[in-house]
Amino acid sequence: MKKIWSEKIPISNLDLWDENARFPEEYFNKSEKYLIDYFLKKKDFKIEYFAREVVNEFDLPQLEKLVIYRNRNKNIILEGNRRVVVYKLLAEPTLTNDTNIQSFFQTLSKELKIDANFQLESLVTSDKDSGLRYVDRKHTKRNNEVGWGEPERHNYKVRRGNASAKTEVFRYELGKLVRKLDLPEEIKETILGKGFVTTFYRLMDSEPASENLGFEKNENGTIKIKNQKDFNERLKIIVFDIVTKRVIDGQKLDSRFLNETNQKEKYLKSIEDEDKKRVDKEIKDNTRTDIFGNKVINFKNDKGVPIYTNKAKQYQSLLDPTLLSPGVQAEKIRDVFGELQKINLELCPTAAALLLRTLMEISIAEFADKAGIKSDNNGYFRVGNNGKTKESLKEKIDYISTNYAPREIQDTVSVFNGNSIFTENLNKIAHNRYIFSSKDTVKALWKNSKCFWEFLITKIIEIEKKGK
Repeated sequence: MKKIWSEKIPISNLDLWDENARFPEEYFNKSEKYLIDYFLKKKDFKIEYFAREVVNEFDLPQLEKLVIYRNRNKNIILEGNRRVVVYKLLAEPTLTNDTNIQSFFQTLSKELKIDANFQLESLVTSDKDSGLRYVDRKHTKRNNEVGWGEPERHNYKVRRGNASAKTEVFRYELGKLVRKLDLPEEIKETILGKGFVTTFYRLMDSEPASENLGFEKNENGTIKIKNQKDFNERLKIIVFDIVTKRVIDGQKLDSRFLNETNQKEKYLKSIEDEDKKRVDKEIKDNTRTDIFGNKVINFKNDKGVPIYTNKAKQYQSLLDPTLLSPGVQAEKIRDVFGELQKINLELCPTAAALLLRTLMEISIAEFADKAGIKSDNNGYFRVGNNGKTKESLKEKIDYISTNYAPREIQDTVSVFNGNSIFTENLNKIAHNRYIFSSKDTVKALWKNSKCFWEFLITKIIEIEKKGK
């Protein structure tokens, strides 16, 4: 990266970027006043709201620096145009001809009293591409931040002492009660996550829920429960039914069904003592142990489509969201698997392809060691009395498949590894300058080879257990 340095620059010396993505092309090469008017005209830019926030929080140190491209003595703002518009108007309200907005900023500026010499901290570069990398990170990658959901916002407000609203305190307390329930963590995470929490709050913050579960909402939003055991049992059923979208009288238990008071009452009155056994049985029946010995919950809706109750933990990767870390002793396999899970295929298809190759290589090496397949210092398999070697990844896969795998695994290997389809694709991605990886390519490679890889891991675990 070219040199980037930090500098304080007066707002009078800062130039709005006319090629900013916020501007249509007809604003290229327009005057500053023209650009400012565009910001003010677009109500979704919330300039006036932003200005109030700047004034209210002016005592706080500047959190984010501007990103400046210095070209021919001009300080072009690559990142921070909206902020600078606010500061420029606070320093000089007449930069707009709109008299109402002039009056608004004149009133605000009396509280702040800044002028054109007010300085803002900036990151400065003479290389535009270097500066644009910050824009990429901020606006296309969202600064790699993960926004808070509704439960997190309630938690923050309550813990900071800002939760004056009765509803916010109630929902915060409700979240704490859910987390104490005798339910798998995946289900509790799901009910308090996007797509379910609003429906849950809508039901619980109702008169039918208060009557049926036996609780009262105090003036400050806290919850007074008459019978804690009975409350917990009924709350457990409600959480489970909403997450799995239970069908009642032909209707799914979702936001649409629970939108009316009579529907809420109908559902809550339908809950019986036997439903506790039903919930426990359904959880047991839909919990499986995967090939690594991990418990995985996998419910399906009325159409047979899986409902992943651990949505908050899903990765945007080629590997199954419910597939947990392999329970093998080999630390390298666990580490590479974990890294592969975290790769975003949209952004890093080449990295995913190469790491998939690495995962297959080290898993085969571990299997060979555990199964007693002789290997030389180069990692080549030494098989047969004549000392013939199996050197390539393709040869090793074929050898293990033929001599150790059941027939159904052999059939899959003959397809994905036949004519070196699997290994040749990976080799070309790694070594050919003109062949590129893609999301679809890597997903296909994994989909076809997954069965063989799971066979390797299963056998490794079996051998490890025998050796204990």
